[in-house]
Amino acid sequence: MKLQHNVRNLTIAVVASVTSFYSLAAVKADMVIHNAKVYTVDQQDTMAQAIAVKGNRIIYVGNDAGIDKHLGYYTQIINAKKRLVLPGLHDVHAHPLEASDSSFECILTETETLTQHVAKLNTCVKGAGTGWILGWGHTLKTLLEANDDPVSYLDNISATQPIAIMESTSHSMWVNSAALAELGFTANTVNPAGGFIVKNEFGQPNGILLDTAGDMVMHEALGSPNTQDKNRHYQSLLKSLKLLK
Repeated sequence: MKLQHNVRNLTIAVVASVTSFYSLAAVKADMVIHNAKVYTVDQQDTMAQAIAVKGNRIIYVGNDAGIDKHLGYYTQIINAKKRLVLPGLHDVHAHPLEASDSSFECILTETETLTQHVAKLNTCVKGAGTGWILGWGHTLKTLLEANDDPVSYLDNISATQPIAIMESTSHSMWVNSAALAELGFTANTVNPAGGFIVKNEFGQPNGILLDTAGDMVMHEALGSPNTQDKNRHYQSLLKSLKLLK
C-alpha cells in the first residue's frame, strides 16, 4: 500500500501504512537513511531500518535490503549508525496577540537582573496613568531565585495600583498585592482549573500566578475593552499573523 507524506526543511515524518511497509517501485531517491531505528508511529509501533525520500515524498520505509533499488548516482546516503529516526516534531504553539499588543507598556528582557527589572518598572509606573500597569519579558527563573517574595518587589513600586508583568513564555504572571486584591486571591483561594497560585511558607500568595491563574489577570485587566481597545487588539493580531507567515 502506498503512502505519501510531505517533507519540509528536511524534517522527516515517518508513518508506515497500517501494518505493512511500503515502497514506490524503483524510483531513485534524493536521500536515503539506512542502518537506522525508524519509529513509524503506526498502530503496532513498527520499527524500520531505512527510509528513502524523493522530492517532498517518502517513497520507501522498510529494511536495509529493500533500499538498494532506490539508490541512484546522485542519491545522498546517510548511515544513521543504529540511531533513532523520529517523525518531525513541530511546535505550533504561539501567542500572536500578546506578541504585538501595545497593552504591555513595560517591556523587560530575559538578560536583565531583578534589580534592573525593578528599576525599569519603577520608571514605567511613574510615567503611567491610573488603572492596571501591564508588562512583559522577564523569566520565571529570575523570580524563583529572588531573596524575597516576588510580590514585595512590585509592592515597593506601588502597593495601590495593580501591576501585572507577564513572563516571557506567557505562562505566568508576576503581580503585586493590589493585583491580587483585584482578583480576590488570598491564602484561602483554591487553585483554578489549569492554573496555580504560588504561595509562600506562610500560605500567602507570593506574587507568581501560573497558567490559568495568570490568564485571570488578563481577563480582569482587559475584560471590558472599548471600541478603541478592540481595534488596537485586532490590528496587533494582524501584525503578528503577518510576521508568522
